[in-house]
Amino acid sequence: DQSVGLVRVDMNLQGPMARLTISDTGKGFTVSEAQGQGFEIIEGLAHHIDARLTTSTEAGSTIILDFRLR
Repeated sequence: DQSVGLVRVDMNLQGPMARLTISDTGKGFTVSEAQGQGFEIIEGLAHHIDARLTTSTEAGSTIILDFRLR
């Protein structure tokens, strides 16, 4: 499928906390697709900075990282 999509990257700061949100308008992903090497890298990096990782696939895909600034 050669449809046009949109990728959005947002960073919000509130005091000592940051929220990084990456979203797209694609088809989303399933739990089994989220078990690949790319997602393992994201989980490892999130763990390295003590971030809380949240995902959603309701309207495209969204990955949110909440972490404390150092």
